[in-house]
Amino acid sequence: MSIETLDLSYAAILNRAADRIEKFGLAVEDYTVPVDGVDESEWPVDVQGSLAAAAGFPPHIWETEAVDSAAFRPVRDVADLLVDRLGLDPIPAWDESIGGWSDEHTAEHVVGKLREIAAKVAQNGGEAA
Repeated sequence: MSIETLDLSYAAILNRAADRIEKFGLAVEDYTVPVDGVDESEWPVDVQGSLAAAAGFPPHIWETEAVDSAAFRPVRDVADLLVDRLGLDPIPAWDESIGGWSDEHTAEHVVGKLREIAAKVAQNGGEAA
């Protein structure tokens, strides 16, 4: 599926991020965990890496200036939504807020929260409210 046809609604990004973690595992303290002999698209990712991948970007895009691009805006918006819905401090960088939260929980917990928030967003017609 190309980026042009990717559903970039909040619920779709959250559900694809959960799918990626569920299928390939949760990385801790980095966007991805390299696995020898495995394609990068199948490496475990943290919550930020999974959000980026869910929108068609490489997990490490958070380390580049591309995070400020208009194309990446839906991912930043979903990251902000997570900070809000998880009750995290909005002042630190996403790495310290949702990245730290992700590092402190199991893959099952992270996937469950992503799906829970996605369902609530979908119930609101795709809006973050």
